[in-house]
Amino acid sequence: MNDEPTPESIQWFCVLEYIASEGYEGPGDDPKIIALVTASEDNEARIYVHPEWERMVQLHDREYLGSLYRDFKSRIKSDPDTLFRQLSELAVGPLVARGSDLSEFPAYRSLMSWFQEL
Repeated sequence: MNDEPTPESIQWFCVLEYIASEGYEGPGDDPKIIALVTASEDNEARIYVHPEWERMVQLHDREYLGSLYRDFKSRIKSDPDTLFRQLSELAVGPLVARGSDLSEFPAYRSLMSWFQEL
């Protein structure tokens, strides 16, 4: 993969928000954006995760999300297009896709600078 992507090279993105199980009394009601996925026209996809994602999710979801991240890291090397499509369509479970237009959500672009690439 190349160096860090520039805003101009990113063609598609999606934000993955953590949705806690019902009855969770966690800190704050703000959306918990724990990952950002980008793709470019040259078939390069990247996944960035919140550096403290484990502290943001319920204990029983940590192992599951860790397993997903390991799977994503493996699959992004072999089939980035399919993985990006699948992630951008997530609508059920602890990870849900939000946002697909950087012009509508310019603040999401800044997440790449402090999230960690998988």
